[in-house]
This record gives sequence, C-alpha cells and structure tokens, in this order.
Amino acid sequence: MDVFQFSESTRKEVNELLNECEQMLTGVKMIQELSPKSLDQLVSYGERCSVRIMAARLNQLGVPAQAFDAWDVGILTDSQFGDAKLLPDHEGAVQRSFERIDKGIVAVVTGFIGHDPNGKITTLGRGGSDLTATALGASLGTDEIQVWKDVDGILSTDPRVVPTAIPLDQISFEEASELAYFGAQVLHPIAMQPAMKYNVPVRVKNSYNPSAVGTFIRQEKSTSNRLVSLIQLLYAWTVCRTVRNSKLLWFRL
Repeated sequence: MDVFQFSESTRKEVNELLNECEQMLTGVKMIQELSPKSLDQLVSYGERCSVRIMAARLNQLGVPAQAFDAWDVGILTDSQFGDAKLLPDHEGAVQRSFERIDKGIVAVVTGFIGHDPNGKITTLGRGGSDLTATALGASLGTDEIQVWKDVDGILSTDPRVVPTAIPLDQISFEEASELAYFGAQVLHPIAMQPAMKYNVPVRVKNSYNPSAVGTFIRQEKSTSNRLVSLIQLLYAWTVCRTVRNSKLLWFRL
C-alpha cells in the first residue's frame, strides 16, 4: 500500500481486516481446531482486502469506485458453510441494494462469499466467484456478464492433449454445462444457473489477452457450420458434441 500511497481511510480498513484475521489465526492455533464456519470467515479476509485496495487504486486512476462486501449488495445464502447456496430472495436484495448505489460509481464487489440469515460469513464453494458475478448480472438484467480467466475462452478440446485446440466463438449454456460436467474447469455449471434462468449471455475473456474475442455463451445454439463443436476426453472415453443435431457422441478409446 505504501507504493500507491493510499489514503489513511483505506489503510485503516485493510489493516483492521488483517488484524482481525491475525486474531482469528491466533485463536485457531491456541485451540487447535478449525470449524467450517471459522474457515469461511478466515478465507474471506483476502478477498475483502483486495476489493478495498482495487477500489482505492481505481479512484487514483480517475475511475470513481467503491468497495462492497457481497452481503452489502444482496448476496444472501443458507448456512451450509463451505458450500453455501444462494437464497431465493437474493435477487430482490441485489436489486434494492444497487438502487441505492450511485450509477456513476464502479462497484467493486467481493466474490465467492456471502452472509447467512444470522449474519455469518459463508463461502459459495467451487465456482463461487463466477456465481457471484452471474447472480449480480442476472439479478440486475445486464446486457452481458463477463468472466475473466487465463485462457482465450472455452477451447474446442483439452490443449494439453491437442496443442492446436482453438477457442470457440459461441456455444450454448447446455454445451457449456456439459463441458464442465465432463471435466472442463473454465466455468462451473452452478455458476451459469442465474444467467440461464434469465437468459443473460456470458462471455469468457482472457485477463492476459484482453484483445481476444473470447467465447460467447447464450441460450441459442451456435449457427456455425462446424460438424463437431467440441471434443472432451474423459479417461478412456471421448465425448463429441455435434452442431447440426446437437447430439452427444461417445467413443471408446
């Protein structure tokens, strides 16, 4: 924080979170026990510090921004610590929260964490950060949800097996869900559920290559003339998805 010369208020917020984290870690060390509830709170500190630092830096660059913990913008969950589920009324809570936020401000929101009905911190499990993004985007009726990864979108097959794999320009929610089910780790099926519910397109982009178009995921299937849209290797089986009749084909190797 010294490098960017952040304001005293930002330093205070971040240091308070770090001190709280240190106190929790001391308690865990003393009692030699870590419950799922305590673990969820512990893993939240890095994310909560990050959004405050990011918002402060954006303001320095001339982009009006404000940091928010997810529960302050309506991300409400059940009490299943470690793998919490969004509550049905989170959509209305998100909408009401953003009505109070200045539309000229970039909201920098924590991912993968929320609050249960008792105000305790929960984590959303695998794909939790993407789920936070799609839950917010779908609840607010955005034109598009962007998820930034370290690849140029969803690839036609595993690049570790086939180096010539290419990014897919467009696939359907159904195809993306099948890919995830069979082992692809770009998007978790749960993360796409809010977008699927309200038919809000999701675009997968590359943080390291922003100019890449990425993969556009939407309800409608691709109109491409490809015979096969993607190939997924699953141990001794290969799964192909055809474009023309949208069938899954299984091949034993």
